[in-house]
Amino acid sequence: MGARLHMAVLLHGEEGAVRRLMATSDRAQNLTGAWDRLLPRLRAEERKIFASRGRGHWPANSPRTIAIKGRDEPNVDTGRLMRALTVNRARGSKTRRQKTQMLFGVNDNSIYWSRFVGKRRPFIVDDKTARKLGTRSVLEHLIYGDKL
Repeated sequence: MGARLHMAVLLHGEEGAVRRLMATSDRAQNLTGAWDRLLPRLRAEERKIFASRGRGHWPANSPRTIAIKGRDEPNVDTGRLMRALTVNRARGSKTRRQKTQMLFGVNDNSIYWSRFVGKRRPFIVDDKTARKLGTRSVLEHLIYGDKL
């Protein structure tokens, strides 16, 4: 079941209603505050995915791969991909915030995974989770602005 938002607004008089609606309208035209909320959430989710080996879905490395790498960590070779997705301003991390959209992912062709998925799938968080985190961040921004 999807997340539900319950909101109660108590307004005293027409002026208060107009002020609140205008503030919400202004925030809807510039979502950079929502992106400020969303980025740490995406990075935290990426950390969970790496720590849980893709929530248990990543296949184990073959014995040959383990021998080459010296460890059994699927999707972690040099650690650069993981850092690019989980650490703010890490080498290879790509983040671009604009008023109505945000790009988050990897921009480093020396990271094998980023070449494999290309620009269409810049991070490991699944689309459903990204939508949930994004929706939550945008709603908080619209409702509360910088007060949260």
